[in-house]
Amino acid sequence: MPSARLLIAESFSQAFRVVREYRLRSALGALAMAAAVMALAGISTGLEVLESFAARTAARTIGSDVFTVSKVGQRGRLGRRELARKLERNVAISRSDARFLDAHGDGLVIYAPSAQRIVDISSVFGKLQSVPITGTTFAITRIQEMALAEGRFFSDDESQRGEAVAVIGEEIRAACFPNRRALGETLRIAGRAFRVIGVQEAMGQLGGQSQDRYVWVPLAAFERTFGPSASLQMFAKSLVAGETVPAEDRARASLRAKRNLYPGQEDTFDVVTPDAARSFVFTLSRSLSAASMPIAIMSLLAAFVVVTNTTLVSVAQRTREIGIRRAVGARRANIGGEVLAESFIVSVVGAIAGLALVALLAALASSLLGLPLALAPATLARSLVMASAAGLLSGAFPAVRAIRADVLTSLRAD
Repeated sequence: MPSARLLIAESFSQAFRVVREYRLRSALGALAMAAAVMALAGISTGLEVLESFAARTAARTIGSDVFTVSKVGQRGRLGRRELARKLERNVAISRSDARFLDAHGDGLVIYAPSAQRIVDISSVFGKLQSVPITGTTFAITRIQEMALAEGRFFSDDESQRGEAVAVIGEEIRAACFPNRRALGETLRIAGRAFRVIGVQEAMGQLGGQSQDRYVWVPLAAFERTFGPSASLQMFAKSLVAGETVPAEDRARASLRAKRNLYPGQEDTFDVVTPDAARSFVFTLSRSLSAASMPIAIMSLLAAFVVVTNTTLVSVAQRTREIGIRRAVGARRANIGGEVLAESFIVSVVGAIAGLALVALLAALASSLLGLPLALAPATLARSLVMASAAGLLSGAFPAVRAIRADVLTSLRAD
């Protein structure tokens, strides 16, 4: 009795012969599987890159282990009644509050007060409307990643003196200083002249909002331009890596003490945690995954049907051949194994072709868009496993048809 290894070798040898003999039919099945694997691997790769890009951009815009203290946080997520209640109850974050928090950080947390206005800006070379202007202190550089393409951020001395200097985003540079070097040029904000000392790296969009349409200026210069802010927002970061909760507790306890709040009284401010601030990254990824993965699964199901049909056609075209082989002693296991091997080969060849095309398109898109697009080994392995499983399942029904066929009836087939 031949061993299982010999049976498998003979099955694949015969299956390769059939695939070569019926190239067009085999190519149709392989093409369907290639399309399915492209959908599966392409969606997985896109989601991985999206999540990585969003997390990297969030680290720049929000910061790592960063939380905020403000009068009302996350307004867009509050109901109308809850927002109205908080606006009435909560107290504005003042400069006095900011100094108190900073003085009682106790080595656990660092703070950077900030305020924002949306105004039109201009230079002698161009202008831009509705630009967010953020006034803050040098401490923000210890909290958020201020990735600069050129120049520098304003220093602690410039921050304290309120120097009229600005760090701008790439969109600001392109609109106000087209085809020019922005460093050292003058940017007019609400009629006041600010000297550009830094340009941030292009970061694209996050949550539908451009991350390149920002201007950073010292908070003291911001207040001289616009007047004192109605309420500051305090960016805060734990000075102990990974220990955000103690820092949040310290901030909450400090501000409650400053405002003489008794135990049991509600906070008159909001503390927005890192998970809440960055939850949109994971929400976006989950939403896209939920919407796109069924498409990939349907593509795989369609490929399964096509490969099953082409294998059934193969069995039907070789009915007389199968009958002759059975008559001269071929075992059912040989016939069934050959049919399974044929569908397996067609599926795997199609999967390899689809993955190769995904890798090529990812490399091309990466070079054109500057994004880290690449086919991950885990995605490659998962796609191959799923295609192989689909190939074996596709051949199961045709294999049963082949081994159950009556020998005499098969011999009389045309």
